[in-house]
Order: sequence, then C-alpha cells, then structure tokens
Amino acid sequence: MVCKKCGAKLKDNCIYCSNCGTEARIVPDYSFEDDYVVKLNEKEEDTQIPVVAPKKQPVITNVEHKNKKKTLVLIVGICVVAVVLGFSLYAIMQNKHNHSYDWQYSQGYKSYEQSDYDAASGYFKTCIELDETQAMPYVYLARIALKSEDEETAISYYEEAIAVDEQCETAYNGLVDYYAQQASYSKISKLMETAPDNIIQNCFSDYVVEEPVVSPTDGTYENLIIELEDSDNELYYTLNGKSPKTSGKLYEEPIVMDEEGTYTLTVVAKDERGIFSKEVSCEYQVSFSVPEMPSVSPDGGTFDKATTIYVDVPSGCSAYYTWDKSTPTASSRKYSGGITVPEGNNVLSVVVISDNGIASNVFCGNYVYLPDITED
Repeated sequence: MVCKKCGAKLKDNCIYCSNCGTEARIVPDYSFEDDYVVKLNEKEEDTQIPVVAPKKQPVITNVEHKNKKKTLVLIVGICVVAVVLGFSLYAIMQNKHNHSYDWQYSQGYKSYEQSDYDAASGYFKTCIELDETQAMPYVYLARIALKSEDEETAISYYEEAIAVDEQCETAYNGLVDYYAQQASYSKISKLMETAPDNIIQNCFSDYVVEEPVVSPTDGTYENLIIELEDSDNELYYTLNGKSPKTSGKLYEEPIVMDEEGTYTLTVVAKDERGIFSKEVSCEYQVSFSVPEMPSVSPDGGTFDKATTIYVDVPSGCSAYYTWDKSTPTASSRKYSGGITVPEGNNVLSVVVISDNGIASNVFCGNYVYLPDITED
C-alpha cells in the first residue's frame, strides 16, 4: 500500500506514513485517483526550490572588539615606525654620500661620461670642498671649462691641479696639449722649467731641446777661451749669472776671457719653435800670473867697445825699455831683437808685459860705454 498524501510505500502493519507522518488508511492496492495524486506530488517535489538556511552571524563580544582595536593600533604604529626608520636611514645615507669624497667623485665621473657637465661640475666642486689636496677634480673641471670654451678658467684649474700634486701627469698633459694647439711653445717651455724630471720625460718628450755643450768646464784659468757646441739650435749666453733667455747674447764665436775676475757663464739652446733647453752654467776664475822680471844679458857694466844687449822674453809677453831712467810701459820702445849700448853712462830699464796686460818687475842696469880712442 501507499500513502495517500505523499505516495510513499507504507510498511507492513504501520498506521502512519514513515515519510510524511500521515495516518495511513487501508486502501486498495491501486486506485486511479491515488496514482494521479502520487504522480502529482512527485512532480511538485521535483520543481521545489530548496531553501538554504541563513548563516548565523558571529556574535562579537566586547573583549574581541578591544583586541581587534589594539591589533589595529599596533599595526599602525609599526607602519609609522617603519616609515620614520626609512626616512632616517635615507637621511643618514644621504648625509654619508654628501660627506664622502669617493661617492662624490664616482658620481661626478659618471655624470661627465654621460655628458651631464653641470651635474659633474657640482660633484667635482664638492670633492674639492671635501679634500682640496686631490688633483683629479681640478682636471675634470678644467676639461668641462674647455668644453664651454672658457679657456682662462680651464688653465687656472689645470694649474691648481699641478699646485696640489706636482706629479699629476694628467694635468701636465692637458696643459701641454692645449698650449700645443695654440702654438704657445714659449708657455710649454716655461712650464717645463718647474716640472720634475720624471714629468719632463713622460709629458714633454716632444718638446725637450738638448742642452748645449760647454768647453772647458768650471775651473781656474789664466788664458780662457770658451767654446759652445750645438749644431741645430741657436745658443744664447750671459757672463753675469742672469738668464740668457731674457738677456742673453747670441753665440757666434769663441768667448775670449781677457780680464781677470770671476765669471758665471750661463748658456741655453733655443730651437726653431722658440722652445728653450735647460740652462747650463759654469763658474770660471780667471787669474793672470805676473811675468818674471826679464833676464837681460849683459846685465850692465863698463864697455870700451860697441856692445849689444839681449832680453829673454817669455812666451805670451812683450818687452819694453827706456834709457832715461823712467819706468817703461806698453807705450815705451818695444824690444824686437838686440839693444845697442849707447856711449856714455846710461841706465837701461826693461819691463815684460804679458798679453793679458800684466807687467813684471822692472829690470834696471847701468851701462857705461867709453869707446877706446886708441882703437882707431
């Protein structure tokens, strides 16, 4: 049998439907009406929309509310601290960079390579403020000035670089290249005057003029003739210690030192570009020796026949004589080969004068010549 209400099959001996709980009525096994009702109920069940029970909202207690508020405050606090720490760290790093020569230089170099010359200039100027003993920031500032055709500023920066580091080859090369482009060879020559030897060798090799050769070298001489050698360049010299670059005399023939004294010879070579060599100096002492008193033969006496007197004249000297007892000078009669003794009682005075003008002591001899009248 089936339930008249829901159409479910009833269990044997049950008076209530186990499906819908309706009181069971004993009916015949089949009835058209009952069958229709069952089918109609099945159809309604198929089309019925299931009802979903609403979820229960959790009930928030006061304790839970306070805990959530504390958590929110904690999160906000952590965020604020993180932001403050971040700004503090940034400020510390920025301050560190502002006071770091290496960082400023690296940024300046990077900006220069990227052709951002304004930024590069700022970085390199900061480098100088941090450490003014470093040459390279001056070098880069000079290069930046040249790019803007500010030549005077560029030269000033190069000179500053050399002033703080005389071994800065980059600064020397920059100046030399600039002067060469301007054909300012005199400035290259002047720059070499104060450059260390290793810098001259490395940076001025194309502008070094050979030093002249001086002969003889320093010493004391009586007869001094100085010769200078340089086949390719003009030579200028002074004998008073002054620089021959500004007040020198052009060397054209050997220099004869015919006066006693102390001399400082300074010589310099100058090539066709106007570049000077290093100056060469020699110290000379010119001292003339006094000739010995002349040797005269015979050196006096009484003679009764004609007699000839001879004077031994040293090399480099000349002899002069008088018969009137006066002191002979270079203006007196010059001895040229035998002196005849005049008649009577006479005094012969002879002096020897060197080619340097130094006079010997005077020889004086009394000669009496009385011819023998019986001789005829």
